[in-house]
Amino acid sequence: MDDYKENNGLEPVENENVSGGDEPVQETAQNAVESDDNMADGNENNEISDADGISITPQEEEEKEPELCILCEERPADKSFGENYDLCAVCRKSLIKSPLRFSGFLAVVVLFCVCIWGFVFTSSQLDTVSAVLDGDKYLENNNLNRAVSMYSSGGNIGFKTAKKLVNAANKSGYLSSINSAVSTYFYDASALEEGEKLSFADKAGKSNLNAPWNKKVREIYADYNAAMDAYEKYYAFLSQYDEQLYYGTITAEEVPYDDILKQYEDAKAQATESADLAFINYCEYYLAVICQKGAQAQYDALKETARLAPEYDWLYLTPLAELNIRLGNYEEALENCEALEKKNADDLYGEYFRSQINRMQGKYEDALKIAEDMIADYDESGFYYAYYEAAINCMLLGDYKKAKEYNDISYGGEYLNEQTANLQALLCKLTDDEAGYNEVVEMLAGYEIEISPTVEQYLKGEVTAEEMFNEREVAFE
Repeated sequence: MDDYKENNGLEPVENENVSGGDEPVQETAQNAVESDDNMADGNENNEISDADGISITPQEEEEKEPELCILCEERPADKSFGENYDLCAVCRKSLIKSPLRFSGFLAVVVLFCVCIWGFVFTSSQLDTVSAVLDGDKYLENNNLNRAVSMYSSGGNIGFKTAKKLVNAANKSGYLSSINSAVSTYFYDASALEEGEKLSFADKAGKSNLNAPWNKKVREIYADYNAAMDAYEKYYAFLSQYDEQLYYGTITAEEVPYDDILKQYEDAKAQATESADLAFINYCEYYLAVICQKGAQAQYDALKETARLAPEYDWLYLTPLAELNIRLGNYEEALENCEALEKKNADDLYGEYFRSQINRMQGKYEDALKIAEDMIADYDESGFYYAYYEAAINCMLLGDYKKAKEYNDISYGGEYLNEQTANLQALLCKLTDDEAGYNEVVEMLAGYEIEISPTVEQYLKGEVTAEEMFNEREVAFE
């Protein structure tokens, strides 16, 4: 009743039969009972019959025309389903009984495909969101290597997250990720030739590198390109000799060290950019390495790099720490370790060098503990140098079996070289593993390399483990 009132603005009346007049209509036999002739004349529209067959004729008034069906537009809408129902009973039945047309079937198929696509898209987006969240967590804790790895694995992470990736890669020295991130998530409209335009597909999901909000990315990318250009330019002075040394076609003594060094000194006198100064001095350091000029010459070149281009710490800091250890500059080496750890918590060279410093000072148990702490985190870091360092300290402590267990991983994994191979041969002898020793000999012979004479010298007591590992630049000469 309340709904009726609200919809029509009228008060309901208790009498069922009402007319438009002021008084109720009095029913009489004369005006209420109709003959069968009236029914035959088609006057049913003017009468309403009750259940007993008695017709009630409403007072003459202008009635509202019935609302027609919206489909056939002929029959009145069947309001028994509600005031707003727009179909007649006939059309309603025809719709209910209508078979599914092909267009309807196609719509169902399309809807199904959209749902499947949505599920796949959502799944991929969840992977991306997960990678970004993990990357943010690592970045917050200064785990730069892991942050870069997570962001890089996230797929379409978007240019805002890519800015974090570029910054983390630059700070950690993970330079290859700078170029890939910029090319994937940014575009440089100013680099296009005249008349050339980027398509929408080329720009989709990317950001203009020249936009004001990408200023930091643009600076890092420019520095990266300057560094790569400088590296290629100055490494070219010695590249041919480096390659010949690698393939063994010349010896270190045959490299024209003085001539190449003069080229670098001349270039240094003309250089003004940090990238040039950094890589000139770094290449001088590398020239001293390949020509075997000793730790002091290498150290001097790297210190000059640090002085002239301190922002390039990702280039010089790690080898400088190693040289300080070799030269016995332990306090400066520890400062280098602190700088490495502060810069990037994922850079385990800081811990690795701390282990070496302890070993050099005869603190073998402390050194071993640091190495084993790194090994415990190996699944996350993959820092395989830790196994070799642990093996050395176990040998210095006289635990040859444990030393071999650690070196098995170095020798049998990514850290296979002459040093780990010769240590493996020596530990096989010390643990009576003759088959293992013969395997090392055979492996080295495949590279036309013989077992180091240091192995036999140690077995004969002509050299000690301390002399091998703590006093020599390389243990197995």
